[in-house]
Amino acid sequence: MSFPVFSDSRQPEVHASTLVLTEQSLLCAWFGGTKEGHSDTRIWISRLDLSIPDVAWTKSYPVASVEGIAHWNPVFLKDPSSGRILLFYKVGSPISSWYTKIIESNDNGNTWSEPRELVSGDRGGRGPVKNKPVVLSDGTIIAPASLETPDGNWNCFTDSSHDQGKTWTRSAFAQIDRATWPGEGAIQPSLINSAPGKLTMLSRSSAGYVARSDSEDNGKNWGKMYLTPLFNNNSGLDALRQENGVWLVVHNPVQQRWGPRTPLVISSSSDEGKTWRTVLTLEAKPPPAGFSEIVALDTGIVNDGESEFSYPSIISDSKGGVYISYTYERRGIKVVHVRATQLS
Repeated sequence: MSFPVFSDSRQPEVHASTLVLTEQSLLCAWFGGTKEGHSDTRIWISRLDLSIPDVAWTKSYPVASVEGIAHWNPVFLKDPSSGRILLFYKVGSPISSWYTKIIESNDNGNTWSEPRELVSGDRGGRGPVKNKPVVLSDGTIIAPASLETPDGNWNCFTDSSHDQGKTWTRSAFAQIDRATWPGEGAIQPSLINSAPGKLTMLSRSSAGYVARSDSEDNGKNWGKMYLTPLFNNNSGLDALRQENGVWLVVHNPVQQRWGPRTPLVISSSSDEGKTWRTVLTLEAKPPPAGFSEIVALDTGIVNDGESEFSYPSIISDSKGGVYISYTYERRGIKVVHVRATQLS
């Protein structure tokens, strides 16, 4: 267990982390500043050298910063063919009109390119919104994306690139039955590539459960959204498929819409998401006294962070285990290494 950042006066509130493995290091990025949605938020990064036992994370530094503009939700992707690292992030406020920028590194994250807009003229957010893209065997990048409109409708889609991230083509939305679906809808999907051509998105939702949609054509078209057995408090989650076929989801197992962002657990499925069981509890501090619900605005969450363990990012290690990062009470980002034996 370790903290890339904790109680840093340069960034009093931190959130929405992402992880990537390089040759000998683990990189972690997040957004930090006065408050979520504040104009002084930046994208920060820190490195952990995995070749040195008990070494600390490097002092974090900003890799993306435009004065006077809110920054959000960094997402790492390592191109398996070239080793190049991509870092996507959102810029602007309110959320309904933010847009996506990207920077690249060809030296394992030591230096970064100048930022460019992912899709020129985008407003509302193209490319990955919170969670990592998947890369198909032919090199196609498929990014889990979502849109939050000013009138309060949330929808998920995917963005695909066939030229290593230079250009992007978006899918249609995964349809939601608005007549029966409570609240805004679904956002911030995580993708699982379960078989050739077959993708599943597992998404945060306003319905009290993790939402799901399936594609049989690598994300060109998506089936109607439906609810899984997994509780969801309308907060971010992340998922992956292990090499043994087991699906893992890190989430807050709370059914209340805008409910407390505690506990934080890992759930596992051996039947492609039909049934689930909790395999490990990462955090379980009780909600604050008198807690009612999270207050959400189009400029971000209004929250002091007490008892908040949220917005996880999960990636595989090389031995059947996983690394997970998550927001720790808005004061820090915590990273844990969960070994394969702890997931059985």
